[in-house]
Order: sequence, then structure tokens, then C-alpha cells
Amino acid sequence: MVVVLATGLSIITAFSPVKPSLLIIVFTLSFLFAAAAYVGVLPHLDNGAGLALFLFVYALIGFYFLPAQVSIFFLLGLVTMNIANQMYYAFDIFLLVLTMFYAFLSLLLLFYYLPFSTKPERLFLILQKRFFNQSLQLTRYHFAIIKDKAHFWQKIAAHYNARYLMNTVAKMKLWAAQIDTAYFDDIEKEALLSYVRNCERFATLLLIHTRTIDLQTENPLLQSYLLERHNSTLVAALERLADKPFLTSASDLKTATERFEKELTDFFAKEYPERYERESVVSFYETISLYRHIWHTFFDLEAKMAHLNLTSLKESRF
Repeated sequence: MVVVLATGLSIITAFSPVKPSLLIIVFTLSFLFAAAAYVGVLPHLDNGAGLALFLFVYALIGFYFLPAQVSIFFLLGLVTMNIANQMYYAFDIFLLVLTMFYAFLSLLLLFYYLPFSTKPERLFLILQKRFFNQSLQLTRYHFAIIKDKAHFWQKIAAHYNARYLMNTVAKMKLWAAQIDTAYFDDIEKEALLSYVRNCERFATLLLIHTRTIDLQTENPLLQSYLLERHNSTLVAALERLADKPFLTSASDLKTATERFEKELTDFFAKEYPERYERESVVSFYETISLYRHIWHTFFDLEAKMAHLNLTSLKESRF
């Protein structure tokens, strides 16, 4: 019974937006109602019609009068009654079932804070760090493969990160939506969700770049452009965020754009597109356009991070 109840409760509560402390309150109200029904109602029911009416009233209260987020926990009070064709009333067994519920909820409350926090804000910060690490590994791979310096393990890591980057973003979106921003004065729910959507756009562009990387390695014009430059700008920015993902100031988009345009001007002062095939020139501009979108999305991401005070998510709210 302990195993069955623990398994069922863990499945129900794992992705619940309701905090363990509130769960204890809701369960207590449910158990008080169930205890009153177990003692004062069920023993006096003589036929199926009476039992059907009781179940209807109980379900009506759970589904109609209570919010959807807590209705399932109220209806779990029916489980404690152990209704069967031949009822055997034993209040000690009823209390034993309640004890199991409270033992599980107490453990859930403990592990919500110590030693491995399952609070949404802490999980969100862990996933954010993972997101920047995966983005960093992909960006390093992009430049390494163009320079023909990508080793075997880097290719394996890039394949793994390309496969699970969007999965990380999806989990960030899940836990960001469950963060109770009422505890954090500097965090607005809509601003946080907008930031996650920007992370999703950035990840999408990185994956597009990853899927087209083979075409770039065959473009001599693009190789000539990238081999003259080091990947330190974007890589360094991602390294900084992967190490300490709590940005307080954003990069200057105008300055970065002017620098990028100057690099292109200086490059074409030495290179003549007429030397290359038309397909190579078109592919070059398509890739440069993709780089530009990646950078603009990254700058938007930085701007949203600068607006959010993500360090407040690390504060204790026990």
C-alpha cells in the first residue's frame, strides 16, 4: 500500500503547480471532509442510489466549486474511504492511510527545499545554465568544423547538444511558467516567459546553422572570410553566460552592428566576389544573413536578461 500510494502521489504531484505547503492544506481539507463522510454518511447508506448520490455530491464539490489545480487532490479523499461492494469500516485503517499521505507530503516538503531543491525557480536556473552550455558547445563546433579542427568527441558532443537543445528550452518554458513570481519583486511572469521565448528563437537559429554547416565547409568564399576571424566574440559571450548566467548589462547592438559591417567592408576590400561562382556568393550572403539573425537574437536575449533580475531566483523563500 505504501508503494502504491507513493507511486501514485509522486506522479500526480511531480508537475503540479501547487506547492507542497499548499498541498498539505488542500489534503487536510479533503481528509476532514472524507473523515466526516466515513463516519457520518457511508455507514448509513443502504443501497446503490444513496452511494451514487454521495459520489455525485463529492465530485460536484471537487470539480465545480474548487479550482482545477486542486480538484484532483480533493477527490483523492475518496481513495481514503476505500469504498467497495462490501464495506468494512475500520477507522484505524482509515487513519493509517492518512498517515501515509502525510508522510509522503512531509518528505515532499522537505525535498522541496533540502537537500535537492525541486522548486521551479531553482530547476529553471539549472536548465538555463545547461542551455548556455549546450549553445556554447554548438557554437564552438560551428567554427571548428569550418576550420577543419573539429575532433571526434566534439562532433559527438555537437550531435548530442543539437538533439537535446530544444528539449532543454521546452523544460525551461515548463518550469518558468510554474514560478510563483509573487515571491520575487524584481521578476515579472510575462517578462520571464518572453525571455524563454527568445532563448527558443536563439536555439532554433543555432540548429538551423548546425544543419547547414556541411554546405558552409564547401564554400571557399565563406571559408576565406571565417578563417581570418576568430570565433571569440560569440563564444566568449556564451562562455560568460554559461559560467555566470546572471547578466546585469546588455551589449551595445549598434556598436556590434557597425563593427560587423566594417569587417565585411574590409574583407571585400581584399576579396573580389567575381573570383567565385555565383552559388558560392549567394550561399555566402545567406550564411552572413543567418549570422546576423543569430547575433540580433542573442542581443535581444541579453537585453531581456538585463531587464530581469534573475539572481533573485536564488534567494530563499522558505
